[in-house]
Amino acid sequence: EERAGKLVAANLASVLIKMRRNGAEGSIPISENGTTFQKALPLREACMKELSRFTGKTGEYHLVSRDDDTLVGSAAAAFLH
Repeated sequence: EERAGKLVAANLASVLIKMRRNGAEGSIPISENGTTFQKALPLREACMKELSRFTGKTGEYHLVSRDDDTLVGSAAAAFLH
């Protein structure tokens, strides 16, 4: 879990840093969906611990989740095609 947490955190931090460089302000929401991240507590804890090390560079962020987020996204994608 430690290694996976570091890899996930590095990916999230790189996106957040890029968003800041492109002018994003305030707290950036990160969508957390999927059973792996929500229920695998050792992985989640390792990721959040590592991500906190990047906070000075990433700025403020927060996690958001919805029960039907993938369903809504899939429906929107189907509607657009």
